[in-house]
Amino acid sequence: MVEGWRLYEWRWQTAQLAPTQWRSSRPRWTGQTALTGQTLLLWAEQGLGDTLQFARFIPRVADLAGKVIVQVPAALCRLLASVDPRVTVVSDDAPPLPHDCHCPLMSLPLALGIDGDVGFTGKAYLHADAAPAGQLQLPAAPGPLRIGLAWAGRKVGAGSACNPGRDIALAALLPLTRQGAQLICLQKEITPAEAALLADQPGMVCLPQALADFADTAIVIEQLDLVISVDTAIAHLAGALGKPCWLLLRHAGEWRWQRTREDSPWYPGMRLFRQQQEGDWDEVIQRVSHALAERMAQTCAPAPSAPA
Repeated sequence: MVEGWRLYEWRWQTAQLAPTQWRSSRPRWTGQTALTGQTLLLWAEQGLGDTLQFARFIPRVADLAGKVIVQVPAALCRLLASVDPRVTVVSDDAPPLPHDCHCPLMSLPLALGIDGDVGFTGKAYLHADAAPAGQLQLPAAPGPLRIGLAWAGRKVGAGSACNPGRDIALAALLPLTRQGAQLICLQKEITPAEAALLADQPGMVCLPQALADFADTAIVIEQLDLVISVDTAIAHLAGALGKPCWLLLRHAGEWRWQRTREDSPWYPGMRLFRQQQEGDWDEVIQRVSHALAERMAQTCAPAPSAPA
């Protein structure tokens, strides 16, 4: 697996990622030199979900360095402050703080010599604040389960409003509203058409305006029993919080989910529902609906009576 992480460094040679490589006058740390007394700057690359996934390795670096600075998108700053009290988290909107060396977050497994699944403890490594009284505190659930839904990773108004391979139309998820669970919309940005559709679903709790950043989303997820999401940052957030998550995957899923398995070494509480045929989400939703019906039945089943 170490060799696999070494091969992953070739991402910086691709036309897609080469221009995004962060530039610093200080050397890059590759694990070959000691960090004792040194200030290491870790910087986020690629997407928000990638940052959440690889944040698990930050405490290991904090064990080695004199000081660790983590520079990430502003939406993640408040949440990632929970990963380790020894770490300084700053927004990538600001100029970088002084540092002796730097490393991209997704190169940490190689720099740390992570072999196989050894680096995955299976424990939650991010933590949400307690739910405050008010708009982030969910109403009492009418049913036995509270389930969060995320169906897209795009931003409204962006040049590419959706990813047709990864995202699912909200309408395709409506069969899940018939199972009797309380459904919570975890999408921060929703289109006018989606807002109209959600307004017709009385069993759906929708609070996008209340979610200022991922720390707020984490507060909501902590109150849930399950998250059902496409392959976006919400799924990584649920996994990092140790919350059960059902991940809806396109047929050609990304490398991190491997090819055939239905679970993940990255997040032990995650269950993968992968397309059997490219583009066929209907069959995936049918399997999810069946699994949810089973989960509801188990939750509603009376506890066995004690022997006389």
